[in-house]
Amino acid sequence: MIFASVILCASRAGAILVGLEVVAVLGVAAAHKLVSGLDFARLAGSLALVIVLSTAVVGWEVLWGRRHDPDPFRYRREMAASAIEMARQRPWTGFGLGAFETVYPAFASFDLGLVVDHAHNDWAEWLAEGGLALFLSMVFLALVSAGPAIRSGWALGIPVVFLHSLVDFPLQVPAVASLVFVMLAIVGQDSSCRPIYRPFAIEQHIVRAPMNRRAA
Repeated sequence: MIFASVILCASRAGAILVGLEVVAVLGVAAAHKLVSGLDFARLAGSLALVIVLSTAVVGWEVLWGRRHDPDPFRYRREMAASAIEMARQRPWTGFGLGAFETVYPAFASFDLGLVVDHAHNDWAEWLAEGGLALFLSMVFLALVSAGPAIRSGWALGIPVVFLHSLVDFPLQVPAVASLVFVMLAIVGQDSSCRPIYRPFAIEQHIVRAPMNRRAA
């Protein structure tokens, strides 16, 4: 269903990334032998069937038609450049979170008669709204979480979303941002994330009270 939602949004970069993510998740599952060979084949086949059916329901025509676009970065390039120019005006503090839509018209290089609410590049928008402090904080978060997320297998979506943020604004969507940060919190509780699934070794943390030698 999540895969189909990306197709429905007609996001070219999103479709490519989520397609690669599906393959990567299956690869991690196979590498760590989470399921037997027969069960893995059934899982992969079932997943492929669900993806095909859900994509057929939402329709793929709009996304497929966008392959003919001669310049996939049209307007996105100009919006990102405007965001960077905003950051040059206030490099340290930015214009404030949520201020992009209000401030952008003063820096716009084109006008289609539409409201530009986001830069279609989260990284540029963070730089414009929060300055270097927010930008470097997000860079640090993305780098620190990448290793544990990749090792976990199930949290591969975290670095994928950060990559997608280079050409779109997924983390400006509250539902997506909330899910990513919940996953970050889960990954952060165990930085090693090895093995992928393991029971809580409670017995390792039990503090045994010293025996009372005078006990009867």
